[in-house]
Amino acid sequence: MGFFSKAMPTTTQSGFANEQDAYAAIMFAVALSDGEIASDEIKNIVATILSKKLFAGRNAEDVHQKIIENLAKFKDLNELLNAAVYKISNEQKEPLFATLVDMVLADGVVNEGEQQMLEKLKESLNISDALTSKIIEVLLIKNR
Repeated sequence: MGFFSKAMPTTTQSGFANEQDAYAAIMFAVALSDGEIASDEIKNIVATILSKKLFAGRNAEDVHQKIIENLAKFKDLNELLNAAVYKISNEQKEPLFATLVDMVLADGVVNEGEQQMLEKLKESLNISDALTSKIIEVLLIKNR
């Protein structure tokens, strides 16, 4: 095994074949961080995912099935997140984070699990404190 194969995650090491699968899995992981996910919440998340340019040409059933398959590969949500962030491009990091914050703030309550998950993702995706503050400020106004 060479230097780069040790240092860089491969598809097998990361567990995700592409950025779309990792993006969708992260969204579901954040939704699951409060310990439950309702069927309406699943539908809303899939609709949000499919509204992104990144998912052009994908359909809801395929996205949902792939998410279930990917969630089953990991022992817990932290392991999933650690693997998934490697597949998120620099171009998608900020939009993904903003979408996650919006999703969490939509019900008006941010529980401890959601807060911890967002903090972890903020660090993993290299989102600055300044941008995080702006995102939260705008989304709190949006979700009033």
